Amino acid sequence: MQQLSSTRQVLRWTPPVVLVLGCGLCVNLQNGGELSETNVVRAQATLDRLSPPANIANQEHLNNLNATGVTVARNVLASSQTQEWVTRIRELKSRPDAAANDVVNETYNDRGRTHFWLTKKNLNEYRTELARLGGEDDDVKNRRSKSIKDDVCVLGKMAHNYFTAHGVTNYKLTQLQLLTAEPGSTHQIWHRDNVAPGLTAIIALRDVTTNGPTELLLCTHKKENTIFDFISNNSVLPEHEGSQSLTQRDVYRPLLATLNAGDAIFYDSRVLHRGRGFGTALAGSKDDDTSRPVLVLRWDALTTPPPGTSMVGTFLNEQLGIVLSTILYIKNLWDIA
Repeated sequence: MQQLSSTRQVLRWTPPVVLVLGCGLCVNLQNGGELSETNVVRAQATLDRLSPPANIANQEHLNNLNATGVTVARNVLASSQTQEWVTRIRELKSRPDAAANDVVNETYNDRGRTHFWLTKKNLNEYRTELARLGGEDDDVKNRRSKSIKDDVCVLGKMAHNYFTAHGVTNYKLTQLQLLTAEPGSTHQIWHRDNVAPGLTAIIALRDVTTNGPTELLLCTHKKENTIFDFISNNSVLPEHEGSQSLTQRDVYRPLLATLNAGDAIFYDSRVLHRGRGFGTALAGSKDDDTSRPVLVLRWDALTTPPPGTSMVGTFLNEQLGIVLSTILYIKNLWDIA
């Protein structure tokens, strides 16, 4: 009788133990270790497919955003501009009043990153300059998608074309920030910027390789997709003249935004993504050259402000990201076995 009782206890606790161990394995698999140069080369081959030539860029960018949720624009900023923004970030980090003005925000799941939020109250001179790049004039509160100036940077044009394609008349810049990630930074949670259509742009101010690129799960902006659709669609990338050939191993991993300085990656705000941590061995390093400084702009429709979900929704998106990235990892191993 005692042996039977012990057996029942084992059977009772086996499912939750297996579940906990399985969740732990999923987290470890999708987190992985430090990125290698090989990872960077493979990622750049994928990004090449999502970077259309300038002569066909407008429509191809829209096609990329519709099909995968991601597109890449090269040389959005000149070298002199990226250096100027890097210098500004360096100066802001050294300012003793930055934290006091509530400009810097570092949360428990975002360690090793410094966010400088640009508002009219904080750092308005920087906000004005970056907002102009995003297509917003000082005297225009909201951008109407039916008209846009010819001299607006590719950032503003991309937002204009995106919202026009989604039938959105009024939209605006809802976020402007300077962001830098330091060695020893942790992985962010998987999340969406908004559950409604919107557009986010990240501009690299320094070459992004193994120093904490953003990870994105392609095709997760489509509500109607099942997990099986996600796996099959993730292997379909556009081709253009001069694009590199890809292997299954290139495709079946979360997309790493390994960018050159001045390049921008645009993604549909509904795409699951996260900032990747890096440089555990260099944690605490004072070498500024190892950091990853970027500019972040986000546009949202006036009727659907971000994030559009509750804490429960945020938690569920995090878990979905863990599951999907793990599936890609396992699928990748299976295809190359």
